Amino acid sequence: MSRDTGSLGADNADNADTFNNAAIRPIPAERIAEAHELESLCYPADQAATLEAFRYRQATFPGFFLGAWEGDRLVGLVCGVRTDARDCADVGIKRSHGGRTDGRKLCILSVAAHPDRRGQGLATRLLDGVVSAAKAAGLAAVMLMSQRELVPWYEARGFRATGLVHAEHGGVRWHDMRLDFGA
Repeated sequence: MSRDTGSLGADNADNADTFNNAAIRPIPAERIAEAHELESLCYPADQAATLEAFRYRQATFPGFFLGAWEGDRLVGLVCGVRTDARDCADVGIKRSHGGRTDGRKLCILSVAAHPDRRGQGLATRLLDGVVSAAKAAGLAAVMLMSQRELVPWYEARGFRATGLVHAEHGGVRWHDMRLDFGA
């Protein structure tokens, strides 16, 4: 899930007009603990993914586990799993071994920007990167869950609210969002 979605932890309301020269590239397995530390910094404990879940997502869906790098420093991340679930509220997706390697949709589970890098367009660049990866992989759609206040941020980036609201994760009412590629 994200904090801005159900994709855990974005720039909150980052400003896409601010230049940010961080490189967006995959997070290698040897840096997964660092990625998990960033996730834990950006999300409350009851919303953050476990280290085991991060290891699985990176190993199974490496093309959808991207970091924002300033030199060698990880300052942001986005990750998701392929699935055929109807929406991201499917509890199995959020578990440490969720998703399907042949799934036709991507469920974004986390979008996080280091607190000292928020408001610089980083979450936008990360989201664009993972959406582009999903489109290049021939997937049909990207899904996520968003906190209410971030729904307009996702809508401005092409997602639409489906009307579904879920309340089972971290005491937050998550709004289902979807971006269809059209086939």
